[in-house]
Amino acid sequence: MTHRLSAFWTVALVLTLIVALGCEGKKGAQGEQGLPGVQGEKGDPGVKGDPGDKGDPGDKGDKGDPGDQGPQGPAGSLDKSCLNACHSLTGIVTQYKQSTHFHVFVGTWIDDGEVGTWTGQNRSCATCHSIDGLEQRVTGTLSVNDASNGTKLLHQKEGQIGYVDSTGKYSEAGYLGNATVAAVYCTTCHKVDQSNDPHKTGKPYASGDWKLQTPTDTAQYIEKSPAPGFPNGDGTKSGTQINNGGKGNTCIMCHRSRKDVTNYITDSNKLSTHWGPHEGPQVEVYSGKGGYEFSGGNFVGTYNSSFHSTFQDACVTCHMPKRADNMDIGDHSFKPQLSACVSCHDGATNFDVNGKVTEFTNAMKKFEEALVAKGWITRDGTTPLATAPGSDFELDEPLSVTLNKDEAGAMYNWLLIARSKDMGVHNPKYARQLLFDSYMAITGLDATQTALDLGYARP
Repeated sequence: MTHRLSAFWTVALVLTLIVALGCEGKKGAQGEQGLPGVQGEKGDPGVKGDPGDKGDPGDKGDKGDPGDQGPQGPAGSLDKSCLNACHSLTGIVTQYKQSTHFHVFVGTWIDDGEVGTWTGQNRSCATCHSIDGLEQRVTGTLSVNDASNGTKLLHQKEGQIGYVDSTGKYSEAGYLGNATVAAVYCTTCHKVDQSNDPHKTGKPYASGDWKLQTPTDTAQYIEKSPAPGFPNGDGTKSGTQINNGGKGNTCIMCHRSRKDVTNYITDSNKLSTHWGPHEGPQVEVYSGKGGYEFSGGNFVGTYNSSFHSTFQDACVTCHMPKRADNMDIGDHSFKPQLSACVSCHDGATNFDVNGKVTEFTNAMKKFEEALVAKGWITRDGTTPLATAPGSDFELDEPLSVTLNKDEAGAMYNWLLIARSKDMGVHNPKYARQLLFDSYMAITGLDATQTALDLGYARP
């Protein structure tokens, strides 16, 4: 049994070796080439190598030839056309922004509650408060409510807007323009169009390029008629002629009372807070012709004027002196300049020349006290003043009282001077006489006591 197992394992071992080692037989014929295998998927990209060293820069090329020079622009065109005269730090625009004209414009722009009234069609406000009101007046474009009955403004190109209609009622001409902004601006006073506007032409501004809207060679008129009643066709009952104000005619067109005091004040007058001359009635005092003038009894009956009223350019003389730092163009802040006063008042250091402003201010305080004692004035519109504030007189307004002719005339003169806000400087002689006679009229005092109360003798 043992020998049989040994033989079995011997035979198995031999067979295994034969299979493992094989037997090299005769080489067979080569088989046909097999089909190519399917291409395998693309492998992942290899890691990016480090950058090579930077190459040396090339040699610098030769400098090219310069191009032809272009045409030279106008020398200093920006400075002359934009900055000089108008837009520099000391120019007209900067000056104008310091003026009351600009402040009123900004005030109405922010709160335009009154703009519709000021610029409304057929309203008299816009003859001054609209941007083209003055232009319309000097070209004769105003409305007259009573035109169908033959009433007309005889001197509107010389400033007049008031008239008495065919029924005997005092009226004012109205505006016919289309302005929606209550602004007094460059084109209000000056003629500006495509031919002379530097913003359009690109040419530098030269002094004198912008002519004034208002003629400088004609005498002006204020509303005050020489006699009561309907104006005659020849103008004998329409307005009062005053001196030609030259360049100041532009100012005279608007700085007026807007009232014909001759027809405005009657034998019996019902006052209110809206009664009296419009604010800024300087021309009535300056001309020496626009107040309510008393006659008879203790009154002088003759009203004289100071030398101021003869200035060749009126308001412009003191309010727009030439500026050496701005092409010798007049100052457009319109604030009075002491430099203009010293040419006559040598050595003056302020506007209170010889103490006359102080003297007149004290007289105005005394007059205000008399009005308070009468119970005729207010500052809130309803309550009579209990004491006289003694300052800011232009804030005083009349209460609803009925006054006779001379009493109303005295009140009118008070408001005229107070609202001029100059303490008589525009025409000291005339202002002092108006105040003197008006004080006598409401107090009943004689000239001697009036002089003691007011602090100055009858002019």
